Amino acid sequence: MKGIEVLTDYLTGLPNRYAFEKAISRLLQRRFMAGYALLIDIDDFKTINQGFGYTAGDILIINFALFLQSALPPAYRIFRMNGDVFALISNETSPDKIIEDMEAVLSRCQSAWPIGGRMTFCSVSIAAVAFPANGKSLDEIVRNLNDALYQARKSGKNQLAIYSKDVESVADIVMKRREMEDMLLEAVKGGFEGFQCHYQPIVCAESGRILGAEALLRFTSKSGRIIAPMSFIPLAEQTGLILPIGHYVLSKAFHFCKSVIEAGHQDFHININLSVCQLENPCFAQMVLKMLQELAIPYANIVLEITETMAASNIEGIRNTCKQLLEAGLHIALDDFGTGYSSLNMIRTMPVDGIKIDRTFIKDLLFDEYTLSVIRLITELKSRLGITVYAEGVEQKEQLSKCRELGVNLIQGHVFYKAMPEQELLRIIQDS
Repeated sequence: MKGIEVLTDYLTGLPNRYAFEKAISRLLQRRFMAGYALLIDIDDFKTINQGFGYTAGDILIINFALFLQSALPPAYRIFRMNGDVFALISNETSPDKIIEDMEAVLSRCQSAWPIGGRMTFCSVSIAAVAFPANGKSLDEIVRNLNDALYQARKSGKNQLAIYSKDVESVADIVMKRREMEDMLLEAVKGGFEGFQCHYQPIVCAESGRILGAEALLRFTSKSGRIIAPMSFIPLAEQTGLILPIGHYVLSKAFHFCKSVIEAGHQDFHININLSVCQLENPCFAQMVLKMLQELAIPYANIVLEITETMAASNIEGIRNTCKQLLEAGLHIALDDFGTGYSSLNMIRTMPVDGIKIDRTFIKDLLFDEYTLSVIRLITELKSRLGITVYAEGVEQKEQLSKCRELGVNLIQGHVFYKAMPEQELLRIIQDS
């Protein structure tokens, strides 16, 4: 007996992926029928499930579906494809109208969503394909939607990408990924050849004196091509190569810190970004403490940076690791503050004694009243909670002046120094 084909999503009541495929196939059979197919992917939905629970994730999906049904014009048919992906079919043929309608979705995703008495943020990535111009079959439409969705994600969170012929294909992307993976593996096996740590000074907001530096990883291929961290760090995390690479960064940064201390700068601190893969290792805290003991570096000279998204992915395990390190005397700073799901809640729940205001806030500091209010709130919290406030990405003297006025402790940015090799920074410190 043939099974019954279910065309409705059990959670939202929307038509499902099979219904979407049937609808597209029927439309393509009609002459002179044109429109757009779209995919809407909720960014980092796995993190929301892990951080808040699967029931909360279901509530978010239901709320998002209700929002789409109420916000989109009648020209759109809405489908739920799978866990965190929705599809739309529109008889609109104007790309400008598609952009206008999707900007309303992107705008809503800049505000919090209620889930079981709590609030969380979720951005989306949106892909759009015109049919039949860029898709004369279901397979072609789906393939081009996936290519455009990759471009939307690549551009950052809360972005829309409309497919065009020059969009990079998934096949090309997979090939580049394999080449990059092979390159990283070869470099790790070859004694980290091509890797280098540069350091961007962190200075006192009032005096301009260098008090520390952030270690920033650089990678140069054998052909001499400089590869941006955003191009290889996510892949290193996905493949597990971030563990040996992360250990390399810790070792290099600790040795540099020791050389500065031995040069007579006892209070110099080094900031190091951590990966969630490192923090999820239950032995990570003991390993870090052992490395510092062997080098005779005071724990207080080390600042380990975590991100809000990282902490939300495994909040209990990461909280325990950070607590061990903080209680031992190291410092923990919350990096990219203001860009995650629940910034203020993270200060309350995570053991941190530092906050780094994200550069996107600094960029808008001079002309956006909301941004100014957020930073003022953060600096007011510093005395009450005993935290240090950093501002990164400070590039203009006017931004520096405003940060000083607001009471920011430490400044990092091109207004003072760019990142540089360790010997160059050591020479600047010695000469100052």
